Amino acid sequence: MRSAALRSASATLLACLIVSWGCGGGAEPDLRPTLDLSARLPLALERREVTAIIPGRPAARGHLRGGFGGAWGLGESSAVRFDLLAVRDLDLALELRPFTHDGAPEQSVGVEINGTEVGRIDLDDRLETYTVRLPAATLLDGPNDLVFHYAWSRSPKSLGLSGDRRKLAVHWRRIGFADARPAAASPAADPAGGLYLPAGSQLDWYLDVSAESELRFGDAEWRGGAGGRVEVVVETDGGAAEVLASAPPGELPSGVVLTREPTVLRLGIRALGAGAAAGDGVAGDGAGPGRGGAHLSPVVWQPAEPSPSVAAAPAVATTPPTPGRQPANVLIYLVDTLRADKVGPYGSPRPVTPYLDALAAEGTVFENAVAQSSWTRASTASLLTGLWPRRHGANRRRDSLSEDAVTLAELLGEAGYRTLAVVGNPNVARTFGFGQGFDDFRFLGKRNDSHRVNEALEDWLDELEDDPRPFFLYVHAIDPHDPYKPAQEFRERFAPEVPARFAHRSHEILRDLRLGRVEVTPQVIERLLALYDGEIAANDHYFGLLLQELRDRGLDRDTVVVFVSDHGEEFYDRGGWTHGRTLNAESVRVPLVIRFPGVAQGRRVEPTVQQVDVVPTLLSYLGLPVPAGLDGDDLMPWLRDEEGGPQPERPVFLYLELDQVRRSQRETVRVAVIEGEWKYVRALEGPDAGLRELYRWREDPCERNNLVRERPVLGGWLDTLASERLLDTTGALAADEALLDPEIEESLRALGYIP
Repeated sequence: MRSAALRSASATLLACLIVSWGCGGGAEPDLRPTLDLSARLPLALERREVTAIIPGRPAARGHLRGGFGGAWGLGESSAVRFDLLAVRDLDLALELRPFTHDGAPEQSVGVEINGTEVGRIDLDDRLETYTVRLPAATLLDGPNDLVFHYAWSRSPKSLGLSGDRRKLAVHWRRIGFADARPAAASPAADPAGGLYLPAGSQLDWYLDVSAESELRFGDAEWRGGAGGRVEVVVETDGGAAEVLASAPPGELPSGVVLTREPTVLRLGIRALGAGAAAGDGVAGDGAGPGRGGAHLSPVVWQPAEPSPSVAAAPAVATTPPTPGRQPANVLIYLVDTLRADKVGPYGSPRPVTPYLDALAAEGTVFENAVAQSSWTRASTASLLTGLWPRRHGANRRRDSLSEDAVTLAELLGEAGYRTLAVVGNPNVARTFGFGQGFDDFRFLGKRNDSHRVNEALEDWLDELEDDPRPFFLYVHAIDPHDPYKPAQEFRERFAPEVPARFAHRSHEILRDLRLGRVEVTPQVIERLLALYDGEIAANDHYFGLLLQELRDRGLDRDTVVVFVSDHGEEFYDRGGWTHGRTLNAESVRVPLVIRFPGVAQGRRVEPTVQQVDVVPTLLSYLGLPVPAGLDGDDLMPWLRDEEGGPQPERPVFLYLELDQVRRSQRETVRVAVIEGEWKYVRALEGPDAGLRELYRWREDPCERNNLVRERPVLGGWLDTLASERLLDTTGALAADEALLDPEIEESLRALGYIP
């Protein structure tokens, strides 16, 4: 896998490298400095041994891999990750007590390290410390995975002890490592250049490198203590960590070859105090002050890539628009809460979207389109600004889009367009900054179904009869959003087995499902999905009527039609409901179908696209300048000939930062990156903080097979891409705080967005 993000180091960094290293400094003519690892210190993973992990404390969060609720071990097992810089026999000191109640069976805990069971301990009823030996043969140089398997667990609620629904097994006080030897200090950037790596510490960088790449150190030396050595360790998925160099800093090779083939790898550099044998990873005299450390300036040199040949791009096949209507009109029709797999162009087996199907036959279907977030305000702001959520800033429930944001409506208004928005979801009302650039902005309030949307549009289109200006029309239809209450005609067609009372109570039923008050059964899921289909079908019906209205007025031939959703919807796909919880497929895979007048019909584009691509693509098609600094790309090159045009690799980033309805609940923060066939998700905050997921997402569209354990190096590389994106605050806007009027507040409360 080759990454454009990694190959294109920042201009500032590259300039510094060129100045620092001159025109070669002994380098082979075909190599050039590309990655200054000192400058990438914030993206490095620090590894050093720890003496103890205390579940329940913030410092433990980076070590816990699931099965913990505070200090409680939950369910069948709990997992912990820890690092070793020396493979040796290791003693665990486990301080814990079992969850007890009247009639509780005896508790035991099985201990597994890196997939090998090494023992089982029978617990007393009180707090005790137990010792378990981890043999060197079961341990790894670097990250190690420790799993504790519990004989049983129970929820206090099921026992009538409290309202706690968690299945408790044991309460942890401490997981100790009796002979750990951590470094005395953390690695740090040197103000004079390079970095300082204390004895007993290691830094890992995840990199995507070219063949014949080399690591060079500049002027390396040991500072303080009795001296020591530096080791270079490389690991790829499926292979063991390999020590490529081990020597005192002044004796390191001029260039350490990292790989003979292009690959993703983990590059580790560690400092060992005096007396450490090559490959030991930690000084034999243990950790302590005065051992010093290595000063290094590590830089990766890679072969200079030849300049790509530049071929003339084929012209877009166009037909002249209707006289008097240049440039084209634009309609963005957004259907709230519509997941891609529930509509015809994306494989739905039910005939719920005949009019969208017809539009797809006339236009272009982007097969792998993703939302920038999994809730309305954040994703819609990305769609209308071309900025990913961390840059536009409107991510939380009270956030309003900054006045400094430039919307598509403002850009088209400046180009002479007349602009209108008809909105059914209060999350994108004027209150939240979405009126910017619109001549006319209509929030429909409670009367917000697609029938009312069409009525508002017809009135507005009547006003345009004598207006020679092109128009931009943004429609935000809300029908599929819960409550799922399709009109009787569509309920009878798509949910005939669902009682009317169930449909009318669907919002309350969803609330009770989330709170555990209603049992999750296949019948409940099937009923909700059937009602959801009915809502989609109703929306599609009115969407078809709107397209017919454009045809009747002679506007369809001159109008770009963009059909898109803001996000998807969960139906217990992975234990949750509605949206705004995760960045998994059911929440972020959305339909994107665009009909461009004059562009070839019936096209399907396979590469991953995102909501932020819409603004630059529309501006490019219309022949208008694309502002600098947008996070999306122009998709028109993919539509210039029957072969689909160039398909550049680029990482796609998603982000969710949503405070919960009740202050007692933890905020949910997640980031995801998609590159090629791979998708990586990390939970930064919230109930699942620390969770990491890796999917081969085109082969596994439902994201069921988490490969993060099988492909740790690839996962680490994608995590680096995500971290790099999070650290980049260039052009980031600060959200304003919205002032809610009574109508908006009531609408938000009815949809469950505020208490």
